[in-house]
Amino acid sequence: MDEHYAGRAVKFVRALKHTKGEWAGSPFLLQTWQENFLRELFGRVDRSGLRQYRTGYVEIPRKNGKSELAAAIALYMLFGDGEPGAEIYSAASERNQAALVFNAAAAMVRASPSLTRYCRIIDSQKRIVYYKNNSFYQAISADADTKHGFNAHCVIYDELHTAPNRNLWDTLATSMGARRQPLMLAITTAGWDRTSICWELHDYAQKIRQGMLQDPTFLSVVYGADESDDWASEKTWEKANPNLGVSVKLNFLRSEYKRALEIPAYENTFRRLYLDQWTSQETRWLAMTDWDACDAGPADLDELENEPCYVGLDLSSTTDLTSMSLYFPDLSLVKNWSWMPEELVDMKVRLDRVPYWEWIRQGYVELTPGNVTDYGFIRERIVGIAERF
Repeated sequence: MDEHYAGRAVKFVRALKHTKGEWAGSPFLLQTWQENFLRELFGRVDRSGLRQYRTGYVEIPRKNGKSELAAAIALYMLFGDGEPGAEIYSAASERNQAALVFNAAAAMVRASPSLTRYCRIIDSQKRIVYYKNNSFYQAISADADTKHGFNAHCVIYDELHTAPNRNLWDTLATSMGARRQPLMLAITTAGWDRTSICWELHDYAQKIRQGMLQDPTFLSVVYGADESDDWASEKTWEKANPNLGVSVKLNFLRSEYKRALEIPAYENTFRRLYLDQWTSQETRWLAMTDWDACDAGPADLDELENEPCYVGLDLSSTTDLTSMSLYFPDLSLVKNWSWMPEELVDMKVRLDRVPYWEWIRQGYVELTPGNVTDYGFIRERIVGIAERF
């Protein structure tokens, strides 16, 4: 750790001012996790003073000060990093989200006479120009008209979990080849899409933290609840939110938790946004406690053969499962069958990141021949099932 480089970044950020809430207008008071991250990110350098880390990944629940920290880092990379002709970008999936970090950065500049006299803020373009170093900072979004011609020195991608695809991330990352010490930084909450670029970085970060991979150029900071943690416990909330009691209010979390209990569809939102837990889907219509309380029903299907029954069928061709459910109203019981093309299993395991082969061995999924759904095969299975019930 080089204290000169670490201290320089911390000193710059502390000279800025908060822009919102109860601390608006007061000096930027770094919380412990924020200062530790800054010191590690900017203090690890080689003998020539070039940074060790080229990619950063910060995953933390909402309201823990990540947007203002992102704005402060963007300004340090613009004014304090000494890169000639630097191009600094804050990126997001939508224009409004991209504007959040820019607006915070612009407010910080306006509150600093020493910075204001060296730059020009162009609100209509979401751009700050630093003439002394021929550099600029600009906010861009995934729905921008063009994403080519970049020569990025630093990119800060806000709420990466909402990215519609990986195109903007890849375009900006591959534009850094001519820079001496580029920085690609994602600051996000947890998501649910396990085929996304955000999950890819989350998974990569976890493997590094667990010692499964070695990458000295990748820095990750992840605050969140583990899968085994009790999501109803305030100790779990404290573990996931390093700013609890500062920018995150306990009464607010209590009210959001109560809402999640009353509205099952909101439970996943609470877990993702306030506990930083990756969920399997965006919303949940049924509380898992209710699901777990269900009776498995008769183990022998022969016991159901004379029961009234309704059937629902969801067909697919290549991508999704084809599934059929039988509903026995007198027993409040559901039995399900699913099918998928045999030649697509390995690809689906990689894309969906779920254990299809295990489910196949357990009998939950049946295979159809070829690489597309064989409707003839499924028709025969359905006819056989219909003859029994």
